[in-house]
Amino acid sequence: MDFYSFKNFRQINDEEIRLVWEWRNHIEIRKWMYNQDLIPLENHIKFIGNLKTDDTKQYWLVKRKDVAIGVMSIIGINDMSGEWGYYIAPEFHGKNLGVEFYYYSFEFLFNIMKMEKVFGYALVKNIAANSLNDLFGFDKDLITKEIEGVAYDFYFRNLSKEKFLSKIQNDLKILKLLDFTYLKNI
Repeated sequence: MDFYSFKNFRQINDEEIRLVWEWRNHIEIRKWMYNQDLIPLENHIKFIGNLKTDDTKQYWLVKRKDVAIGVMSIIGINDMSGEWGYYIAPEFHGKNLGVEFYYYSFEFLFNIMKMEKVFGYALVKNIAANSLNDLFGFDKDLITKEIEGVAYDFYFRNLSKEKFLSKIQNDLKILKLLDFTYLKNI
């Protein structure tokens, strides 16, 4: 994991705050969010400031070889489990970083942060995220959630530390895909 690092939002600088805000407001990111509205910079700054006193949420700026490539989060933290979320920066879409991003994010969450279980929701129509979730062995249940009066179909996904460490971490297909991605000079 030497070439991946996770910088807590509590420590990001002004330039990184602005970068994350730009990513979050990009249409290719917003379209997969619960809240698809544009976020004003002042609200984003306030949100990050509030994280300093909220132990139920952790957000990280994810870097690969010291290049910021995305964001990962855990919210609703309770008994070493929580709702996992992430996005890869728009400029890295189509660069085949998904498997690597997932793998090292889970290594961080399960081995460093000592989480026992992560769960989340992926829109059914988000084929890329659901394909990665399937590859990584997430359980899947179809649910409907109402957001601002509109019903959306989601897959509720969850993955345990035990499953990741015993099956996924050494899965030959995933390890081959990691080798392929690592060789790329991104």
